[in-house]
Amino acid sequence: MIAKALPNTRQSKYCDRVKNVLKFKCHATNSEILSELNKTFPKLSATTVHRITSRLASRNEIGIAPADKNGAMRYDANLMPHDHFRCSGCDLLRDVDIREKIVPLFESSIGNCQISGRLTISGLCKDCIK
Repeated sequence: MIAKALPNTRQSKYCDRVKNVLKFKCHATNSEILSELNKTFPKLSATTVHRITSRLASRNEIGIAPADKNGAMRYDANLMPHDHFRCSGCDLLRDVDIREKIVPLFESSIGNCQISGRLTISGLCKDCIK
């Protein structure tokens, strides 16, 4: 008897490469991932990269980060719960851990309502300030 693969567990030769790109870039869109992978795999298509990132995200092997300023989905190598700082100038996205410090202040200022989820703070990075 041939064992059937579990749904959504297919592992293509590109899956590890996508995760490596994310480890190097930290946060990346499908387009950015494709650009990196095309250096080694010039015939790789955008559709294939989209399928891979969707599969990896659904299996929690990569995270989903805040979208870029054009609305493109970004993926995250960091699977630990964390917050983000997004530069409104250059669209830099950086991991930060501010929840423990900020949420109590926010909750007390909004009538002790409870905040759920992670935070994304926007501003200008030090390079864009210059």
